[in-house]
Amino acid sequence: MFYVVYASLIASLIFVIVKLIISPIQGDDYERVKSDYLLTLLQCIAALLVMHIPIILEVRFQLDVPSGMTILFIVFLYAAVYLGEFRSFYYKFAHWDTILHAISGFMAGAASFSLISYLANSEIIKLRPSLVAVFAFCFAVTIGALWEIYEFAWDSLANLNMQKYADELGNVYSGRVALADTMLDIIVDTIGAAVISIIGYISIKFDKRWIEKLIVKKQSSKVPDVSTDLVATEGTPVEISAEAAVSAETPSEESSFLGENTPAETNSVEEESSAEKLS
Repeated sequence: MFYVVYASLIASLIFVIVKLIISPIQGDDYERVKSDYLLTLLQCIAALLVMHIPIILEVRFQLDVPSGMTILFIVFLYAAVYLGEFRSFYYKFAHWDTILHAISGFMAGAASFSLISYLANSEIIKLRPSLVAVFAFCFAVTIGALWEIYEFAWDSLANLNMQKYADELGNVYSGRVALADTMLDIIVDTIGAAVISIIGYISIKFDKRWIEKLIVKKQSSKVPDVSTDLVATEGTPVEISAEAAVSAETPSEESSFLGENTPAETNSVEEESSAEKLS
């Protein structure tokens, strides 16, 4: 799938570059000019670059990216850039942009859970499930708002019609119609963020582990199996490596999310209560 999408974007990029060269600067009402292809060119280049993000995360930063999220990310880029801009799906299908914004809100929420998981696993923060869900929601909505600012900036600088304030022929909308696209995008982003936040809250609160299938994690190093080390042949001394002993005492990621006590903390509390009873 990666190579199919990549080849489609490369072919689109070459086509757009040719069109930019041969198209007039100004033309008739129904003739596409250079500025009409500028947005497609910029988005093709951006898509070709960001498609490498999952690979960079895995190779450069040693992070595990879920295959499902990688596929969703690539399909999103293909639908947004190739189908949306190059094949004009934004104008052919009324709700194409709405569907993509719902997916982007969902992915932004998953990215926020990945960030919290990374920090919690590093023992930097320990938050309650409700706070994690609120942070994920706010993070995803903020990403959606920043994207609308990005679109507005490019529309102001280069008249690219990213916020769809005009139709395909360049007829500018007015009044509430001109604001409809932007407001609908923000609303759908918010709904997508709310859905992933609720899923994440239930997953963490009730230990369902749904969210673990969607978040990026540190690549787990191969640690010797403690149970295997304990089973030794007769007359053979049992040896347990230091790594295995440390990993056995390290709290799980789910415990970090929930803010549960580690085994060492639990033992400490029990010793304190015993001392109080003796005194």
